Amino acid sequence: MKSIHKYNNPLIVAKEIYRETLIRSLFNEAIKGYEISGSVLDIGSKSIKSGYYKKIKIKEGTNITFTDLHEGEGVVKLDVEKDFPFEDSTFDCVISFHVFNYQNSVEEIQRILKPGGKFIIAVPFMHKFHADPDDFYRFTSSAIKRIWSSSGLQCESMEYVGEGFFSYALTTMASFIKPNFLKGIIKVTLYLLGTILDRIVNIKHKTIKRLYALEHIAVFKKR
Repeated sequence: MKSIHKYNNPLIVAKEIYRETLIRSLFNEAIKGYEISGSVLDIGSKSIKSGYYKKIKIKEGTNITFTDLHEGEGVVKLDVEKDFPFEDSTFDCVISFHVFNYQNSVEEIQRILKPGGKFIIAVPFMHKFHADPDDFYRFTSSAIKRIWSSSGLQCESMEYVGEGFFSYALTTMASFIKPNFLKGIIKVTLYLLGTILDRIVNIKHKTIKRLYALEHIAVFKKR
């Protein structure tokens, strides 16, 4: 398994942080390094309007099946606590960038993937409560690997999305700033200060990337 952690250009991240959270800003930069192709199942996204589709690489000819708890135009009804409404070996790729009930989905994702197909999952670690529509779990990298490897999927890479304690703590503090019109500029300033401190600390403490990962992005492959 390949472990990945990278620091982004702080000026690029700062542009996103002005309007987004640190977690979302770093995720948006990280997901640029991933590509989907062929027949793709997106668990939980209602449409291509989801923000990560502006970032992730989509190979020409890719066909995406969107799902949600409620059926709609161009959306397949899918309840992750029940059997998925797809035949075995249907998809080249499955992606899930939402928190969901993983117990049933482990076997179902393995079942609907074609041999050689990949599963890309992003799950929170140090993340505030985020109900979409609800929020149940936080996963360490070890738990992610063990849970989805149990069905026969092989973990190819694990990315730690985060920069360290200072950037996380300082940008979180910005949410309490009043008046609201000052939040953006103060959050950017605190982020720039925090990420500098994080990079200095990480020179001597290489495990900082694991300790303060905000999210994990893992890629699994069906054997």
